[in-house]
Amino acid sequence: MEINGVSPLPHYFEEIYTNQIGLPAIGIRGDKNYLFYSIDGLGSGYYEETEKRLSADSVYDYFAKPGQRSKFFHGIDNVIKELQAKTSQINKLDLNSLGVKELAKHFLEANELHGRIFTYYVVSQPYRMYRFERQLREELGKRVAASRVDTYMTLLATSNQPTKITREELSWLKFLIKYKTKYGSSPLNTATLKTKRPDMYDELMKHFDEYKILTLGDGNWDYNLKFFLHNLRIDYRKDLKVLKKRYEEAKNHSKYAEKQRLELIKDLYLDKETIENTEFLANVGHTRLVMRIEGWIPFVATIIKLDIALSIKLDHSAKAGPLLNFMTYEELRKLATTGIPVPDEELIRRRGKRLEYAILHDHGESHILYGAEAGKKFRELVPPINHKITTELKGATAVRGRIVGTVCVYHWGDSIPDKQKIIRKHPILVAGQTRPAMMPIIRLAKGIVTDEGGITSHAAIVSRELGIPSVIGTIHATQVFKDGDRVELDADHGIVRKLS
Repeated sequence: MEINGVSPLPHYFEEIYTNQIGLPAIGIRGDKNYLFYSIDGLGSGYYEETEKRLSADSVYDYFAKPGQRSKFFHGIDNVIKELQAKTSQINKLDLNSLGVKELAKHFLEANELHGRIFTYYVVSQPYRMYRFERQLREELGKRVAASRVDTYMTLLATSNQPTKITREELSWLKFLIKYKTKYGSSPLNTATLKTKRPDMYDELMKHFDEYKILTLGDGNWDYNLKFFLHNLRIDYRKDLKVLKKRYEEAKNHSKYAEKQRLELIKDLYLDKETIENTEFLANVGHTRLVMRIEGWIPFVATIIKLDIALSIKLDHSAKAGPLLNFMTYEELRKLATTGIPVPDEELIRRRGKRLEYAILHDHGESHILYGAEAGKKFRELVPPINHKITTELKGATAVRGRIVGTVCVYHWGDSIPDKQKIIRKHPILVAGQTRPAMMPIIRLAKGIVTDEGGITSHAAIVSRELGIPSVIGTIHATQVFKDGDRVELDADHGIVRKLS
């Protein structure tokens, strides 16, 4: 998670609260396992394969204990309520009138809450559900051909519960159908919409107010009306019959998918434990989306308000780049208690010219490195891979199908409107992982390939809902492919091949 482009702070809080709330540890496990590296405002976590296995084992053991599953979901509900209450409190304050200590206290409390929600989020990551997925895969392998296992896993353990994303699509399609029916397919000028079609404009603004949270994320933390105006210009060109057909499909998806799941359980004679595990996996996938949309994303926007206000109060605004997030947890606590900040010179040194840092968890201890030292440690622990010679990647099937075409590669922080233009020409989306903010791109995709993922991932849920052939968990797709590369996406066999 990045705040103002760079943020070591949340990773401290993840480690602190993982242990305090009794969830399986994210990083501090007593073995050499985890590195988070960021440069120029972009960062990623790197896990050893051993750590991935240990994490999956610890999560499996944790949730195997009686009552832990309900306790986990109940804890998420509670922390989302706390986030919403804190957001409401901050929004009522005149931040400019508060002193350094008051702002630092709110900033500290907000980061602590962020650590708690993100801990739940990380614990529910797809790779941590590996043991549950493996168990389901083994059970299905006893009953169906190997080539069908991935498909059946998706049908059984991908959430069918509607989310805010689903509700937004239904609302949007209904809006388009209503006004295309009223005004026909005459050219639409969004610049004059307010004066030419005031009823349509007013309803658009109501839609924006309700769903503007979906415009946040991936480096964009300002509510963006242009996001909806851009989609309106594009979608208004679509044929009315096409829009009505998609509306009916979207409206009936959850009901149809759940009926399909229940029929499959009956046909495969699944035992009680396996059924419970499929329901658990589906609930985890749904809850991760809820946490992100209703908890984490709006709260990050609140943290950024505090970040900016406190930075201005500390006169960091005049410095070249963010400084506040290069404080440690202990230094932030001291600032909230005494009002005495870390000298700017020290924070500028840590930040460096390229906002470079690394957090290393090694044999039970955490270390943070800055600048050249961080880059050196990263290159030592994560040797570069020559992806130029790679022509084929294997992953898991989320939705079956086969498509040959060219790719649009999405990296964290890329411009959504820019990628919307590219994906019309190159309709196979390749991404590290899909997220709610990417829906304008995803809806134009004819195929999806991700580095990360499992049957609880956003990519699995949304590709199934939209019926898009998809291969997830390829690990290196975003490094192997570039915009315009011609590929064969064989989602029947979980393979993506580069074509000459």
